[in-house]
Amino acid sequence: MTFPESYGNAEIAGKEAVFAVHVVDVRKRQIPELDDEFAKDVGEFDSLEALRAKIRADLESDQERESKETFRTTLMDALLERMDFAAPPGMIDRQLQGQLASAHRRLEGQLDHDAIHAQLDRWREEWRPRAERDVREMLVLKAIADRQEIEVSDDEIAARIDELVGDRERQAARLRELREDEQLREALRLQLRDEKVLDFLGSTAKIGETTST
Repeated sequence: MTFPESYGNAEIAGKEAVFAVHVVDVRKRQIPELDDEFAKDVGEFDSLEALRAKIRADLESDQERESKETFRTTLMDALLERMDFAAPPGMIDRQLQGQLASAHRRLEGQLDHDAIHAQLDRWREEWRPRAERDVREMLVLKAIADRQEIEVSDDEIAARIDELVGDRERQAARLRELREDEQLREALRLQLRDEKVLDFLGSTAKIGETTST
């Protein structure tokens, strides 16, 4: 081959070069036939139609979850716009510190000590507006839950834990361990309560549809 005149190394720019190459292996990708045997190979499916049905159901579930999350975010945006109040600075600091502590645990082992703290210092300023919004959301949702007497039962928490464990890993010991974890139970109780509040707000809100581009 001939190197171009504009090649980065001036010593060989414009000159001819010969390369000796040893071919170790030659491979060709073979695409399997989309048939029942393929479906059985990739999972516990009796037929290709069963595999397609599972993929279709997963895509629809993902779309529904994304749509629901977008709706709830839009609902909270509209609600917070109508409620002008300042979140307590101490609560914002605690929320932000919790987020930074979680980020610190994720970064350990990936960056050195100085790099981690430099990054956390940057995030401390960047994440403060989000932490403030999170606190305002928590206060609003709690106030609505108290006013509407929205509560979460132990059975609902147990059902959510069953959902988290999953069918394949459903073992009595693991379920018992999770059900006795008070910190997890409280976190799930708050999560379920907030979901109920948002469902309540959604049922009473005036909703207009728009077409996205």
